[in-house]
Amino acid sequence: MKTKSKMIIMALLICVLLTANMTSVFAASTVCAGDAGLYGTGVPTKIWDISKKGQHAFSGISLTKNLYTDYLYTGKASYTITITTPNAKIAAFKLPIIKTLTVNVYQKTSNGKKLLATKKIPYGTKNYKFVVSKLLKSDNIYLEFCAPCNYKGTIS
Repeated sequence: MKTKSKMIIMALLICVLLTANMTSVFAASTVCAGDAGLYGTGVPTKIWDISKKGQHAFSGISLTKNLYTDYLYTGKASYTITITTPNAKIAAFKLPIIKTLTVNVYQKTSNGKKLLATKKIPYGTKNYKFVVSKLLKSDNIYLEFCAPCNYKGTIS
C-alpha cells in the first residue's frame, strides 16, 4: 500500500511539474559573504574579484535550463573549484533521471567565450575538486551547469 501511495503521489507531482508554466529554475541561488541573489540562465556580467573578496559559494537546481554562476571571477591565475552533487535519486521523487552533472568553465573573451574545461561529475559525489590554471589575473571566468542539474560548491 505504501509503495502504491508513493507512486501515485510521485505521478501527480510529475504531472504538476510538467504542466505548470515554470521556466524550470526552482531554487537556483547563491549565498556568499552576505550577498544573495538568483542565478540566471545567461552569462554573468557582475565581477567577483577573488583576490580581494575571497572564496565564493554557489548552488543551483534546474530541470531544463542551463545555469551559470552569477559572477565573472577574476583576480587569480589559478582557481580551485569544488562541487558536491546529491545522490542520483533526486530528492523525494527517487527517480534516477540523471547520472552526471556536466560543468563547463569558460573564459569570457572580447569576441565571446573560450572553453577552458569540461567536467562530468557523477551524482552522489562529495567535494569533487579540480583546478583551472594558466590564466592571467585579469581574465574573467565563469561556470555553466548543464541541465538537468543539482549542485553546490565553491570557487577560490
